Amino acid sequence: MNKQSTITQRFIEVRSIKNNYVCAYCFTQKGLRVFKQDNILAIAPAKKWSV
Repeated sequence: MNKQSTITQRFIEVRSIKNNYVCAYCFTQKGLRVFKQDNILAIAPAKKWSV
């Protein structure tokens, strides 16, 4: 959920978790982002890709 209370869905790769914040690479926005843990409503592991 963003600052305007809009729910969004992101595909991220977590880099670190510290002081109630998740630092992650966001594949949706193509860059590093910081997410407040209180605003994360649900999580799910990504499906593994088979090559």
